[in-house]
Amino acid sequence: MDSILQTALLAAAYATPVLFGLGVYLAFARKPQRLEAAAISWGSGWAAVNLVTFTANQVFGARLDGTFYAVTSGTLAATGLGLVLYGRERLRSLLRMPLLPPDLKSGVGLTALVLLSGFLLLVLYKAIIVWPAATDALVYHMTLPKEAFRSATLPFHSGVDLIDITSTLPNLLVTQQLWIYLGTATFDSVFVRPIAPAYTILLFGLMFFDVRRWFGIATALTSAAALASIQGLTATTTIMFDEIPLAFYGYLALRLAVDASRQHGSWIPAGLFAGCAGLVKYQGFAAFAALGLALLVEAWWSRRGNATHSPSDRWDVPLKRVTGFFIAGLAVTAVFLARNTAVLGNPVYPYFFGGVDTQATTYYSEIFTPAVITQIWGFEAVALLSSVVIGSLLLGLFRVHTWTRIERLLLLSGVLYLPPG
Repeated sequence: MDSILQTALLAAAYATPVLFGLGVYLAFARKPQRLEAAAISWGSGWAAVNLVTFTANQVFGARLDGTFYAVTSGTLAATGLGLVLYGRERLRSLLRMPLLPPDLKSGVGLTALVLLSGFLLLVLYKAIIVWPAATDALVYHMTLPKEAFRSATLPFHSGVDLIDITSTLPNLLVTQQLWIYLGTATFDSVFVRPIAPAYTILLFGLMFFDVRRWFGIATALTSAAALASIQGLTATTTIMFDEIPLAFYGYLALRLAVDASRQHGSWIPAGLFAGCAGLVKYQGFAAFAALGLALLVEAWWSRRGNATHSPSDRWDVPLKRVTGFFIAGLAVTAVFLARNTAVLGNPVYPYFFGGVDTQATTYYSEIFTPAVITQIWGFEAVALLSSVVIGSLLLGLFRVHTWTRIERLLLLSGVLYLPPG
């Protein structure tokens, strides 16, 4: 009986944020799609949990205990259910859609889908048999939620040790694990095993279907195979690292920006999810800035190549749209940035200009001299640039004179992310 109750509590802990995210998606999606609905429901639901948890604890001093969980989960569930009922017509149309498009029911399309599904099943199998921990996870990614669960408050230490630096982040992955522990009233790392593979499956699935939609099934298959062959990526598909969640939110922002650019739509939804990438780790801010700049450059590039300019092609229109993008993203991260600025003297503590209790940075400066840092950044830049070049070859992005808007935006966002990322 206890195991049945524990399973029910665990299912409810995972389902409540997703229900809220689904309600938000149905309220705003113009043309709902199944995989997109799953990804945005997952992403927006857990971002909401992070913002509510962080704000309640760090701003209002609320204890993160069973009472907090009961009130917050009840509110999220009621709001989500209300929004789902409000968007029930869109939900019906979503459920009536064919499970698979025609080109994936046979031939090359079916083969590609089977291969991708096989890889994702291996990810699930690995998640079942392997403990979701590695060095970084044991040092802070899984240690911080454990400390938060026991103390009923988010850990927050100034200093330059790894555990100190990571405790000053908004830590979406930490609040996600804490939520599961609060929902089950038990600290058990087995309960958080679905988190990493869920991000992986949604990321790979979404990218596969998007590339198929933009460039065709052959390119989608090749790109998925290339992505799965990156050892540094596949190694983190089932462990508590924040690289996969960062890639997930960054890609959600990118795909929303691509579709909005094609249809002259708003960049604000893309900005919101780019801001969510900043809730994962500091590199999310680099992805946020790179995508915003890429949108602006691509819009002006398209205008330059357009002989007949419509009112939407005026030079100031992209500037206004990208301003909305940045405001939306900064609104998502405002509470976190304000907390760090007020308490630590640096919104991105302890980088760029230090802050409180950063005297020990002299120790690191003696080890990481400018020459050493240049070598490290050089190696990472070459590795990242190689990935961009390989991806560009796969997508045919070196057809410079016949680039589409999608291709320009993909290449620009990747290249502009290299220096800070």
